[in-house]
Amino acid sequence: MFNKIVKLSVLLMFVIMSTLLIAQTNGTQVATTDEDHAINWNNGSGIARTSDGTLMAVYGTSQDSMVYSKTYDSGFGTWNAAVGIDKGMIDGGDIECNARVVGFDNNFHVVYLKNDKIYYSQGGGSSWSTPVQVPNTSAPWDTVQCNKTTIDIDSDGNIVIAWGTDLMDDGDEHFFISKSTDNGSTWGEPDTLFASVTPGIIPSGYCMPAIATGPDGIIGVTAREKDESLSTNYQMYFQEYNGTSWEASMLLTTLHDSADIYQANLDYDENGTCHCVFYTDEDDWPSWDADIAAGNIPKGQILYTQKTSGSTDWSEPVAISQDLYGKADYPAIAAGDNGSLYAVYLGYGNDNLGEDGYLRVFYTTSDDGGDTWTTASILDSTIEDMPLRGPSICKSVPSTGADILYISSDSTETDGYSIYYGNIPYVDYSAVENNEIPEDYSLLNNYPNPFNPFTTIEFEVNTNDLVKLTVYNVLGEKIASLVNEEMKIGSYKVQFNSQGLSSGIFFVRLVNGENAATKKMVLIK
Repeated sequence: MFNKIVKLSVLLMFVIMSTLLIAQTNGTQVATTDEDHAINWNNGSGIARTSDGTLMAVYGTSQDSMVYSKTYDSGFGTWNAAVGIDKGMIDGGDIECNARVVGFDNNFHVVYLKNDKIYYSQGGGSSWSTPVQVPNTSAPWDTVQCNKTTIDIDSDGNIVIAWGTDLMDDGDEHFFISKSTDNGSTWGEPDTLFASVTPGIIPSGYCMPAIATGPDGIIGVTAREKDESLSTNYQMYFQEYNGTSWEASMLLTTLHDSADIYQANLDYDENGTCHCVFYTDEDDWPSWDADIAAGNIPKGQILYTQKTSGSTDWSEPVAISQDLYGKADYPAIAAGDNGSLYAVYLGYGNDNLGEDGYLRVFYTTSDDGGDTWTTASILDSTIEDMPLRGPSICKSVPSTGADILYISSDSTETDGYSIYYGNIPYVDYSAVENNEIPEDYSLLNNYPNPFNPFTTIEFEVNTNDLVKLTVYNVLGEKIASLVNEEMKIGSYKVQFNSQGLSSGIFFVRLVNGENAATKKMVLIK
């Protein structure tokens, strides 16, 4: 029935509304590049927003070894021309810029690597300040070889940069952090991180610290170190600045002896709870034993854990990617308001195009502070396979939803790769105040309709069952998964954000157990 509605609507669209464009089903292209390291690997973000809503992406190219920035013109729905920031680090002809960007007030702050040194610049989008070396140019930092780096701004407006280096020239990785209290003009002497942890022998390419800031000046940093109590495995350590001093290092979590923890990413919510996602190649996680024995769960998953404010204990990790058909990797997380969380990662799976095994960008959300997570959905549906490079997520989550930046192979581009912008729908569905128990399931007309860019969808469910609320275009292609989880009997409302879509006809479909209903929506820009 639904397919018949879609086919009829396609005909009606060309006869009655031939001037409307078919909505985009993939991410918006930001730029093309010749380098699969064009955006950061992990543990930083290549995309950010300022308080006035300006959106920016940063990336690099090998062709001219430049670090570029681009802002989004919301009025025209396009990305502005690229602006050069500075030369990136050259290594064998490739750029390893590792550029990260964060927005604060009306300025963007960028950190990147240049000839193995850390450089910082700030700007409003169209121009950038003269880059300065961080932390300073005095010995030994004038000669030190730095690896991956990352940046954030704390609640007091201080800029903090963490990085790894082989400063000690002992084959081990060491981690440091430096802070600027004067908007990047000068930088304090570096503090040594994880001093209580025996340095691990980690190749420089794997030195990927992650940083996040919370309320009351809180700063949290993670880094991967070799667990000296084990013969072959690596663990993730965490250290927190409580607003006054650095507390002792702690293990992020304790896994089985056979586990290797790799990339981790974290963010704080407004209550000071630290939310963390990480990847492990663990294939004998206790709750998975039966599934693994049956061959249902692949090796490599994304796990989630949290630490409440003032606590020294992390919650028992839970898998948020068990539904995948293949390995998951490179996670990132952002905390919104009212307990909303957004996680994004790469995964192999069925891409709904009949091509199993393609690498795709997946996302999942939580509206209750991480207690429950929605079933993972595919953010990107391009037909090209992606390189194994981590997607970025903007740490500031506006009412338009979480901003995502990722890179994909692109056979139509001579440069070989395209950088795309995507959006995870804003987690804002809530129970409608209604004392009456619905007698039947129902999907009400969205309002306003036509709409641009937001519309509200209300529905009722009369069974405690799995609820799916999905938006499709006129070709029957999935545009957004708004709800995909178990829900109790009641009335609900959801806000749909159409940013990045062109004008056209869309369909919202509600599935509650064995019941289903579909409504038409019209987007006009």
